[in-house]
Amino acid sequence: MAESRLRRLEDGRYEYLPKKGVSFVVTAGQLVRRQVSPVPPAKTHLTSFHGVYARTRPFARW
Repeated sequence: MAESRLRRLEDGRYEYLPKKGVSFVVTAGQLVRRQVSPVPPAKTHLTSFHGVYARTRPFARW
């Protein structure tokens, strides 16, 4: 979200005006939830290996 496209309305809600598409109005809590949702949980592996690089393959000597 670009800060330049976000504006605060008189009633305390926020309006976002994207380049394409329809603008939307959200509350402060909904805005924070939208920004935090793409962040993965702590201590989560972002890379998973399959095939010969997999740790569970039968002949792995890790």
